[in-house]
Amino acid sequence: MIRRISLLVILGLLAAACSSADEPVATTTTQAPTTTAATTTTAATTTTSTTTTTTTIPLPTSPLNGLPVDDEAALDRRVMAVKVDNHWNARPQSGLQEADAVYEIRVEAGITRFIALFHHTDSGYVGPIRSGRPTDPTLLVYLGATFMTAGAAGWVTNLIRDLGTNYLSNETLGTRRIAARRAPHNLYGNTVEMRAIADAAPYEFPDDPPPEIFPFDDIELDGEEATDITLDWADGHTVNWEWDGETYLRFDQGAAHSWLGIDGDSDQIAFDTLVV
Repeated sequence: MIRRISLLVILGLLAAACSSADEPVATTTTQAPTTTAATTTTAATTTTSTTTTTTTIPLPTSPLNGLPVDDEAALDRRVMAVKVDNHWNARPQSGLQEADAVYEIRVEAGITRFIALFHHTDSGYVGPIRSGRPTDPTLLVYLGATFMTAGAAGWVTNLIRDLGTNYLSNETLGTRRIAARRAPHNLYGNTVEMRAIADAAPYEFPDDPPPEIFPFDDIELDGEEATDITLDWADGHTVNWEWDGETYLRFDQGAAHSWLGIDGDSDQIAFDTLVV
Protein backbone atom coordinates (compact mmCIF):
# COMPACT_ATOMS: atom_id res chain seq x y z
CA MET A 1 0.00 0.00 0.00
CA ILE A 2 1.36 3.42 -0.95
CA ARG A 3 1.83 5.71 2.02
CA ARG A 4 0.26 9.15 2.24
CA ILE A 5 2.31 12.17 1.31
CA SER A 6 3.26 13.88 4.53
CA LEU A 7 3.79 17.50 3.54
CA LEU A 8 2.48 19.85 0.88
CA VAL A 9 3.79 23.41 0.58
CA ILE A 10 1.41 25.75 -1.28
CA LEU A 11 3.28 28.97 -1.94
CA GLY A 12 1.66 32.22 -1.03
CA LEU A 13 -0.85 32.67 1.80
CA LEU A 14 -0.46 31.41 5.37
CA ALA A 15 1.67 28.98 7.40
CA ALA A 16 1.37 25.90 9.58
CA ALA A 17 3.79 23.32 10.99
CA CYS A 18 4.03 19.70 12.06
CA SER A 19 5.83 17.98 14.92
CA SER A 20 8.93 15.84 14.94
CA ALA A 21 9.57 12.47 16.54
CA ASP A 22 9.80 12.38 20.33
CA GLU A 23 13.11 13.02 22.10
CA PRO A 24 14.97 10.06 23.72
CA VAL A 25 13.15 8.79 26.79
CA ALA A 26 15.01 7.08 29.64
CA THR A 27 12.92 4.47 31.44
CA THR A 28 14.02 3.27 34.89
CA THR A 29 12.77 -0.04 36.31
CA THR A 30 13.40 -0.82 39.99
CA GLN A 31 12.96 -4.22 41.62
CA ALA A 32 11.48 -3.73 45.11
CA PRO A 33 13.38 -5.30 48.10
CA THR A 34 11.85 -8.46 49.60
CA THR A 35 12.44 -9.98 53.07
CA THR A 36 12.47 -13.71 53.88
CA ALA A 37 12.18 -14.75 57.56
CA ALA A 38 14.17 -17.84 58.68
CA THR A 39 12.18 -20.54 60.54
CA THR A 40 14.91 -21.59 63.03
CA THR A 41 16.61 -18.27 63.83
CA THR A 42 15.71 -14.69 64.37
CA ALA A 43 17.92 -13.52 61.50
CA ALA A 44 16.36 -12.28 58.26
CA THR A 45 17.74 -12.23 54.72
CA THR A 46 17.04 -9.17 52.60
CA THR A 47 17.57 -9.12 48.83
CA THR A 48 19.20 -6.06 47.28
CA SER A 49 17.36 -3.85 44.81
CA THR A 50 18.51 -3.59 41.20
CA THR A 51 17.94 -0.72 38.82
CA THR A 52 17.76 -1.11 35.03
CA THR A 53 17.83 1.96 32.80
CA THR A 54 16.66 1.65 29.20
CA THR A 55 17.21 4.52 26.77
CA THR A 56 15.11 4.61 23.63
CA ILE A 57 17.11 6.10 20.75
CA PRO A 58 14.81 7.78 18.24
CA LEU A 59 15.10 7.17 14.52
CA PRO A 60 16.67 9.94 12.44
CA THR A 61 14.14 12.24 10.84
CA SER A 62 13.65 13.53 7.32
CA PRO A 63 14.71 17.17 6.81
CA LEU A 64 11.91 17.49 4.25
CA ASN A 65 8.96 16.44 6.41
CA GLY A 66 10.22 15.76 9.95
CA LEU A 67 9.09 12.11 9.94
CA PRO A 68 11.23 9.18 11.18
CA VAL A 69 13.43 7.46 8.59
CA ASP A 70 14.23 3.74 8.88
CA ASP A 71 17.28 3.83 6.58
CA GLU A 72 19.68 6.48 7.88
CA ALA A 73 21.99 5.99 4.89
CA ALA A 74 19.24 7.29 2.61
CA LEU A 75 19.59 10.70 4.24
CA ASP A 76 23.06 11.01 2.68
CA ARG A 77 21.62 10.86 -0.84
CA ARG A 78 20.96 13.85 -3.06
CA VAL A 79 17.44 15.27 -3.25
CA MET A 80 15.76 14.64 -6.60
CA ALA A 81 13.21 17.32 -7.52
CA VAL A 82 10.76 16.55 -10.34
CA LYS A 83 8.49 19.17 -11.97
CA VAL A 84 5.04 17.60 -12.34
CA ASP A 85 2.29 18.83 -14.64
CA ASN A 86 -1.09 19.89 -13.22
CA HIS A 87 -2.97 20.66 -16.41
CA TRP A 88 -6.43 19.06 -16.64
CA ASN A 89 -5.11 16.75 -19.37
CA ALA A 90 -2.30 15.61 -17.08
CA ARG A 91 -4.54 14.09 -14.43
CA PRO A 92 -4.40 11.82 -12.61
CA GLN A 93 -0.71 12.37 -11.87
CA SER A 94 1.70 9.70 -10.69
CA GLY A 95 4.44 9.65 -8.06
CA LEU A 96 3.16 12.48 -5.88
CA GLN A 97 1.95 9.93 -3.34
CA GLU A 98 5.51 8.62 -2.91
CA ALA A 99 7.34 11.93 -2.45
CA ASP A 100 8.79 13.16 0.85
CA ALA A 101 7.31 16.60 0.25
CA VAL A 102 5.65 18.52 -2.58
CA TYR A 103 5.59 22.18 -3.60
CA GLU A 104 2.57 23.52 -5.49
CA ILE A 105 3.31 26.69 -7.50
CA ARG A 106 1.14 28.87 -9.70
CA VAL A 107 2.45 29.19 -13.25
CA GLU A 108 -0.05 31.03 -15.45
CA ALA A 109 -3.79 31.45 -16.10
CA GLY A 110 -4.57 30.02 -12.68
CA ILE A 111 -2.84 26.72 -13.49
CA THR A 112 -0.41 25.29 -10.96
CA ARG A 113 2.41 22.77 -11.15
CA PHE A 114 4.05 20.59 -8.54
CA ILE A 115 7.66 20.00 -7.56
CA ALA A 116 7.88 16.53 -6.00
CA LEU A 117 10.88 16.09 -3.68
CA PHE A 118 12.46 12.65 -3.25
CA HIS A 119 15.22 12.27 -0.67
CA HIS A 120 14.94 9.01 1.26
CA THR A 121 12.07 7.86 -0.98
CA ASP A 122 11.87 7.03 -4.69
CA SER A 123 9.23 6.61 -7.37
CA GLY A 124 9.45 4.27 -10.32
CA TYR A 125 6.72 6.20 -12.13
CA VAL A 126 6.47 9.96 -11.64
CA GLY A 127 4.84 12.42 -14.02
CA PRO A 128 3.77 13.87 -16.29
CA ILE A 129 7.02 15.87 -16.16
CA ARG A 130 6.85 19.44 -17.46
CA SER A 131 9.09 22.45 -17.98
CA GLY A 132 10.92 24.52 -15.39
CA ARG A 133 10.03 28.08 -14.39
CA PRO A 134 12.14 30.90 -12.90
CA THR A 135 10.75 30.44 -9.38
CA ASP A 136 11.88 26.80 -9.22
CA PRO A 137 15.62 27.17 -8.53
CA THR A 138 15.01 29.68 -5.75
CA LEU A 139 13.19 26.90 -3.86
CA LEU A 140 15.67 24.14 -4.64
CA VAL A 141 19.16 25.60 -4.43
CA TYR A 142 19.37 25.55 -0.63
CA LEU A 143 18.38 21.86 -0.64
CA GLY A 144 21.26 20.98 -2.98
CA ALA A 145 18.62 19.30 -5.14
CA THR A 146 19.04 17.96 -8.66
CA PHE A 147 16.14 19.21 -10.78
CA MET A 148 14.40 17.12 -13.46
CA THR A 149 12.20 18.92 -15.99
CA ALA A 150 10.92 18.52 -19.54
CA GLY A 151 13.02 21.46 -20.67
CA ALA A 152 12.63 25.19 -20.07
CA ALA A 153 13.06 28.47 -21.89
CA GLY A 154 16.70 29.24 -22.57
CA TRP A 155 16.92 32.09 -20.09
CA VAL A 156 15.23 29.94 -17.42
CA THR A 157 17.75 27.15 -18.01
CA ASN A 158 20.56 29.67 -17.61
CA LEU A 159 18.99 31.00 -14.41
CA ILE A 160 18.63 27.50 -12.96
CA ARG A 161 22.32 26.80 -13.56
CA ASP A 162 23.51 30.27 -12.54
CA LEU A 163 21.78 29.88 -9.17
CA GLY A 164 23.68 26.63 -8.62
CA THR A 165 20.95 24.04 -9.12
CA ASN A 166 22.02 20.78 -10.77
CA TYR A 167 19.80 20.21 -13.78
CA LEU A 168 18.52 17.24 -15.79
CA SER A 169 16.26 18.00 -18.72
CA ASN A 170 14.21 16.56 -21.57
CA GLU A 171 14.13 12.91 -22.54
CA THR A 172 17.29 11.79 -20.81
CA LEU A 173 17.86 8.32 -19.42
CA GLY A 174 15.41 7.68 -16.63
CA THR A 175 12.44 9.14 -18.53
CA ARG A 176 10.16 7.95 -21.31
CA ARG A 177 7.04 9.05 -23.14
CA ILE A 178 4.00 6.83 -22.73
CA ALA A 179 1.49 6.03 -25.47
CA ALA A 180 -1.56 6.38 -23.22
CA ARG A 181 -1.21 10.17 -23.07
CA ARG A 182 -0.68 12.86 -25.69
CA ALA A 183 2.33 15.18 -25.61
CA PRO A 184 3.22 17.32 -23.81
CA HIS A 185 1.46 15.51 -20.95
CA ASN A 186 3.14 12.12 -21.39
CA LEU A 187 6.74 12.26 -20.11
CA TYR A 188 7.30 10.03 -17.07
CA GLY A 189 10.38 9.11 -15.09
CA ASN A 190 12.03 6.85 -12.53
CA THR A 191 13.82 8.65 -9.69
CA VAL A 192 16.18 5.73 -9.06
CA GLU A 193 17.50 6.05 -12.61
CA MET A 194 17.52 9.86 -12.42
CA ARG A 195 19.59 9.76 -9.23
CA ALA A 196 22.06 7.31 -10.77
CA ILE A 197 22.52 9.65 -13.75
CA ALA A 198 23.03 12.63 -11.47
CA ASP A 199 25.53 10.72 -9.32
CA ALA A 200 27.52 9.75 -12.42
CA ALA A 201 27.50 13.30 -13.80
CA PRO A 202 30.04 15.95 -12.79
CA TYR A 203 27.47 17.57 -10.52
CA GLU A 204 28.44 19.04 -7.21
CA PHE A 205 27.20 16.83 -4.39
CA PRO A 206 26.36 18.38 -1.00
CA ASP A 207 28.68 17.33 1.82
CA ASP A 208 25.81 17.33 4.30
CA PRO A 209 22.13 16.35 4.15
CA PRO A 210 19.79 19.19 3.18
CA PRO A 211 18.63 21.56 5.92
CA GLU A 212 15.15 21.28 7.34
CA ILE A 213 12.49 22.98 5.24
CA PHE A 214 10.83 24.08 8.49
CA PRO A 215 11.66 23.71 12.20
CA PHE A 216 9.75 20.52 13.01
CA ASP A 217 8.95 21.15 16.67
CA ASP A 218 5.89 20.92 18.87
CA ILE A 219 4.28 24.35 18.94
CA GLU A 220 1.16 25.87 20.42
CA LEU A 221 -1.23 27.09 17.75
CA ASP A 222 -3.83 29.80 18.23
CA GLY A 223 -6.92 30.29 16.13
CA GLU A 224 -9.58 28.08 14.64
CA GLU A 225 -8.95 24.59 13.30
CA ALA A 226 -8.51 24.59 9.53
CA THR A 227 -10.88 21.79 8.58
CA ASP A 228 -11.78 23.21 5.17
CA ILE A 229 -9.32 25.28 3.12
CA THR A 230 -10.35 26.90 -0.15
CA LEU A 231 -7.85 28.31 -2.66
CA ASP A 232 -9.05 30.36 -5.61
CA TRP A 233 -6.12 30.16 -8.00
CA ALA A 234 -8.10 32.05 -10.66
CA ASP A 235 -11.66 32.59 -11.84
CA GLY A 236 -13.05 29.16 -12.51
CA HIS A 237 -10.26 27.25 -10.76
CA THR A 238 -10.95 26.50 -7.12
CA VAL A 239 -9.17 23.89 -5.00
CA ASN A 240 -10.52 22.64 -1.67
CA TRP A 241 -8.72 20.75 1.07
CA GLU A 242 -11.02 18.91 3.48
CA TRP A 243 -9.80 17.44 6.78
CA ASP A 244 -11.18 13.95 7.37
CA GLY A 245 -9.75 13.55 10.86
CA GLU A 246 -6.41 12.16 9.64
CA THR A 247 -5.43 13.90 6.40
CA TYR A 248 -6.31 16.78 4.09
CA LEU A 249 -8.10 15.46 0.99
CA ARG A 250 -7.72 17.42 -2.25
CA PHE A 251 -10.72 18.44 -4.38
CA ASP A 252 -10.40 20.36 -7.65
CA GLN A 253 -13.52 22.09 -8.93
CA GLY A 254 -15.51 20.04 -6.43
CA ALA A 255 -14.23 16.67 -7.71
CA ALA A 256 -11.80 14.40 -5.88
CA HIS A 257 -8.27 14.81 -7.28
CA SER A 258 -6.63 11.39 -7.58
CA TRP A 259 -3.20 9.91 -8.22
CA LEU A 260 -2.53 6.87 -10.41
CA GLY A 261 0.09 4.18 -9.78
CA ILE A 262 2.06 2.32 -12.43
CA ASP A 263 -0.02 -0.83 -11.79
CA GLY A 264 -3.32 1.02 -12.11
CA ASP A 265 -3.92 1.50 -8.39
CA SER A 266 -5.48 4.83 -7.53
CA ASP A 267 -6.62 6.93 -4.60
CA GLN A 268 -7.37 10.52 -3.68
CA ILE A 269 -4.42 12.85 -3.13
CA ALA A 270 -4.06 13.38 0.63
CA PHE A 271 -1.52 15.13 2.85
CA ASP A 272 -0.89 15.00 6.57
CA THR A 273 0.25 18.63 6.71
CA LEU A 274 -0.35 21.71 4.55
CA VAL A 275 1.74 24.86 4.57
CA VAL A 276 -0.10 27.55 2.63
